[in-house]
Amino acid sequence: MIERRLVVFSGLDPRVADRIGPSLRSIAVDIAFVKLDPAGLKAYFERLTSRVLAVTDKILERPDVRLSALLVSGFEAEEEQEEEAKYFFPALRRLAVPVELRSDRSAAPRLFELVKNTMGADGFKAFVRSVSPREEARFLMPLRNSGCRPLAGHFKALYRLETTGLSQRIQREIVSRRGFRGYRVNGVDFSVVVNSEKHPIRRCTDTPHCDLQARLRLGVHVPARLEFDVTCETGLATKTFYLCDGTASRVSREASHLNMRLNDDFREGKQ
Repeated sequence: MIERRLVVFSGLDPRVADRIGPSLRSIAVDIAFVKLDPAGLKAYFERLTSRVLAVTDKILERPDVRLSALLVSGFEAEEEQEEEAKYFFPALRRLAVPVELRSDRSAAPRLFELVKNTMGADGFKAFVRSVSPREEARFLMPLRNSGCRPLAGHFKALYRLETTGLSQRIQREIVSRRGFRGYRVNGVDFSVVVNSEKHPIRRCTDTPHCDLQARLRLGVHVPARLEFDVTCETGLATKTFYLCDGTASRVSREASHLNMRLNDDFREGKQ
């Protein structure tokens, strides 16, 4: 397995990113950034999301790559951070950097050390290894459709690098089932499956944002064909689930299960 790392610069002057780029590449870290957009934050984050997808496409051309990524952000204002999170939470984890580093090229060495120490820390590397279908798939649960109310808040703490593990409350509410590769939440079962190439990738929401949400979870690359087979002993009929774009969809009476990606996109299955 080849380890690759990616740093996404958000809200930083491109000249700072250019200055730090060679140092990061010397320790096998790729970078992704775009210029701040005069049209506003929405246009900026849409372009940055597309750039991240393009960079990861290239990195993941080889099947034997394990990719981890970090969002390095110079945005300080609350409204900036909220807009940023719409695009990158929970796909990445966010390292907030002092606002004075946002455009100071001479501070690039300080920024390099900060990024290197963050990604090189034992806790960071252990977290990357734990986020996988085989280790701890609770980290991969579809956030909107998980049925676990405290999960979003806990994921936000992970996003802000405030913790690296799962709280006991999350582990109690998302119950690991014996003899069943998955979890039960409020009577709904989520079975973890990595399909073969014979199975289609169920891409329901056609946006770069939702593609990124399906590719990375908390800074860790997830197999493209990973899905949760969602079932319920009392049936799924008339239950409401949500697609990645927030669209609500009520399950038909003919559905025996749902095939759901980690970004919440799903299709009905029939036995």
